[in-house]
Amino acid sequence: MERPKISVCIPVYNVENYLRRCLDSILSQSLREIQLVCVDDASPDGSAAILQEYALREPERIKIISKERNEGLMAARRTGYKNADGEYFFFCDSDDYLPADTLETLYKAAIAADADIAAGDFYYEKADGRRTLVQRSLQLDTTPERYLRAIMTGTLCTLCGSIYHRRLFEGRDYTTFMNHSFAEDRLLLTQLLRVAKRIEPVHFGSYVYFLNNASMTQNRLSDRQLTQLLKAQDWVRRFLSDSPEFAPVALRHYVRYLSFLLESGYDSKFISGFTPDNRELLSFKKLNNILGTRLACHTTLCLHSKLYRDTAAAARRTIRKILGR
Repeated sequence: MERPKISVCIPVYNVENYLRRCLDSILSQSLREIQLVCVDDASPDGSAAILQEYALREPERIKIISKERNEGLMAARRTGYKNADGEYFFFCDSDDYLPADTLETLYKAAIAADADIAAGDFYYEKADGRRTLVQRSLQLDTTPERYLRAIMTGTLCTLCGSIYHRRLFEGRDYTTFMNHSFAEDRLLLTQLLRVAKRIEPVHFGSYVYFLNNASMTQNRLSDRQLTQLLKAQDWVRRFLSDSPEFAPVALRHYVRYLSFLLESGYDSKFISGFTPDNRELLSFKKLNNILGTRLACHTTLCLHSKLYRDTAAAARRTIRKILGR
């Protein structure tokens, strides 16, 4: 078999209710020269049986890798791309799915521009079928620096809905955390953008994020998720600390995120003590220098007054409810 044009890497864990839709949407793509690399991350439900069923139908195009123990989404993605054969790689979560022309549209755009990354737009889809289009492509140009700066200024950080040339991965061993399944996109994407030379924005809805009621992105973070989020944010800040261009932006983004978590009602002692740096970064002097006086006052009150923090969190929840988020 010739090298596939695109390998689709799919971590699989507890998704038996959505996995068929995901696989069908990929196997029915208009681009036929594709490979599916499905990593069964020791899923305890019926997902493994579904993978075997599909592999029997499409043995030439589906590769299954089964893990003996669960290692988390980030490690499963790493296993996927380490075993992928395609010219480009595409990352897909197994409870999401793709529009019919996604892979062909991204591939043609990447080839025409000789791009390391072709980044499309994406949809959020609720359980009732309503969709919201996020036009990521409008926030990008051909430079990885623009993409990285967009991440550091609040643009949603996601690997999905884009293709990545295999040359970004060959001969490189990107930092990967075991048992890490929350905010993991930020870690790998930041590393890829430090290596990439050219981005091609593609004005096309190339991915559908399905927001099911049990989605971890829809509920308050658990202690484990909060820990993983802070770990990812702190790692990216340190990773970019050697860059004169990005270190100040990354630091501001990190401190602003700490402020956001405090005003969302998360435990102030946990956040301020998460790293040795956090206590200093959350001092009023540092906050004032990095975020300005208004946010410094707000964050300080959230940090030291439970009543103020709870009031701010309640206000944020009310606003989200009004906006339907």
